[in-house]
Amino acid sequence: LPPVELVKEGEETWVGSLPIQTNAAYWIELTDERRHVGTNDKPYRIKALPDKPPKVEITEPGQDMRAQVNDTVPLKISASDDYGVKDIRVRYHKLGQPERTLAVSGRQVVKGEVRATAELRLAELALRDYEVVAYYAEAEDNNTLDGPGIGKSKVYFIEITSQKSSANPKGQPAPQPPKVNLLVVQKQVIADTK
Repeated sequence: LPPVELVKEGEETWVGSLPIQTNAAYWIELTDERRHVGTNDKPYRIKALPDKPPKVEITEPGQDMRAQVNDTVPLKISASDDYGVKDIRVRYHKLGQPERTLAVSGRQVVKGEVRATAELRLAELALRDYEVVAYYAEAEDNNTLDGPGIGKSKVYFIEITSQKSSANPKGQPAPQPPKVNLLVVQKQVIADTK
């Protein structure tokens, strides 16, 4: 690689920067006013660490639940990344059907964390009782060197039932929903992945 010129900053300080894309070694070479060159005996080593994907989670409802066929489930999503979050989306599908993408809205940045909301309209999926919807959030970072990195939240399930919905749109604590039959869900997930 070509040498990196250092710039004088203060009486005895010189600074410079170099892009790190792989493991590398470097050394510092100094020349005094009489053109005598000095350098360090052993090179300094830089270990390039791979970029981690964004951290993303669905904070509300943040649990498996039951809902009716025409319910709209409000979602709150939180994402963060060292490169910054470029995009957030929700992926969802009725088990056994192709995955769909839902755009988020209300995007805000609070102390480096991106918060967004979305509304999952179950009526669009033409669901029947005892069918299951799986959903998760996905975040993409601004890494243009070797990315972008894509992070995924935990997958949550909504079981369709004619019972009253456990989604609570008023923001008050929701009562604990009845448990989803995870055995049925696991069988369907295994069937969907074959």
